[in-house]
Amino acid sequence: MNVDELLISLGYTSEESANIINYYSNAKLKESTLIENINNNLNILHKLGYKKEEIIMIGNKFPQIFSFTSDGIKQKINYLISLGYSEKDIVRMIKKGPQILGLSFKNLEQKIRYLMNLGYSEKDIIRMTKNECSLYFYSEENINKKIEELINLGYNVKDIIKITSKNPTLLTINMDNINHKIDLLMEIGYTKEQIIKITKHCPSIYNYKVDKIKEKIDKLEKLGYDRKSIIKMTTSLPSLFSYSLDNIENKIYSIMNLDYTKEEVIYMTEKLPSLFGLSMENIKEKIDFYDYIGFHEMVAINPLFLIQSINLSYARYNYLTSRGNKITVDNFKRLFDSNKDFEKLYGITRNDLIEMYNYEEYKEKKNDRTL
Repeated sequence: MNVDELLISLGYTSEESANIINYYSNAKLKESTLIENINNNLNILHKLGYKKEEIIMIGNKFPQIFSFTSDGIKQKINYLISLGYSEKDIVRMIKKGPQILGLSFKNLEQKIRYLMNLGYSEKDIIRMTKNECSLYFYSEENINKKIEELINLGYNVKDIIKITSKNPTLLTINMDNINHKIDLLMEIGYTKEQIIKITKHCPSIYNYKVDKIKEKIDKLEKLGYDRKSIIKMTTSLPSLFSYSLDNIENKIYSIMNLDYTKEEVIYMTEKLPSLFGLSMENIKEKIDFYDYIGFHEMVAINPLFLIQSINLSYARYNYLTSRGNKITVDNFKRLFDSNKDFEKLYGITRNDLIEMYNYEEYKEKKNDRTL
């Protein structure tokens, strides 16, 4: 069996086989050596778990793989493992960018040193290249240029390190694509400053389809939010874009079940979008406590009260009332003073308060009485 027959028997088309053979003809590799390498390397790829169609794709993307000895491939895999990748990571990386097998140990080390000098940690680099292994064969010149372009957009170097460690594709995608995404978001109603703020916290927005963002905004408007509020909410909580509409609706109706109107819940979530990220158990526990002390309506008026931990609210309430300080609508906000102000006014620290009036102990006793 010659090389062409072998490749076609493996599933390559005649054209794909011709392209691979042409590459090796130029490399002046003996046919017998090529056949031996193909068989040996196929064995390695099979052992790594690649399917037939994946092996065909790897060979088409990187025909050089068949010029490597099996020992050479094993050494490269062992070296990548020594850097901190798992075998599962490496399998995924080779599938996305088999060219990584063609990089020398020296090239890999140089790119890691270069990225570390930019400000990335070794942990960042491993995480980034797991998802975007093309960074290893993307030129330093291009990366430097992209960083400069992102600075011109309004990010500082610290921002860029942070957002690209979360979304490394930003270092490789065309700047025109980024600018186009910004233009489309501005058409929706966001300012450039808001977009920069959003993407600092959620850089994956650059990977979202704008049609999907528009669709989410349309559905939020149908739920009762206005465009201005949605833009403000998503600027404050960019992860809202990643929440399914079902989850958003369920959270709204779950809070309504705690005896609030839909209009009140809309207002509460406009003022405190992070409510969508809190568990209902957490929200209910806090509201139950405010109900117990007679201030159910105060949460609807100022939902920011829900930010404070139940442990601290419980401790402060009991501390104040035990000293004859009656909590009323007029002084309810006293429970939510900053730790510094509360300590200055009453001479007791947050930790001492929580230790003195332990909410978890109270809750256990309360549960025991209920059983």
